[in-house]
Amino acid sequence: MKKYHQLLIVGLGLVSFICFLIYKHEYDRLRLLVETLEVWGSPPVQPLAVAPMVDRQQLAPAPVGAEISNNQPLTNALLSSNDKS
Repeated sequence: MKKYHQLLIVGLGLVSFICFLIYKHEYDRLRLLVETLEVWGSPPVQPLAVAPMVDRQQLAPAPVGAEISNNQPLTNALLSSNDKS
């Protein structure tokens, strides 16, 4: 009878240990999730303002031969009007 009691105690110990390992694994996963949420924080209460749309023609470079202003033709970005070579 003593053997069965010891076997029962060892069996309960193994089941308890396995349950502890499962609990520890889930606890670590949840702790990591909470830490990640703390890093990112909560979403802002007010929505962020949206930047105005920019027209693509405003971003396009000026074509060769265009005038920057009066009497200043744009022919080459590397040469200025004072360079004479």
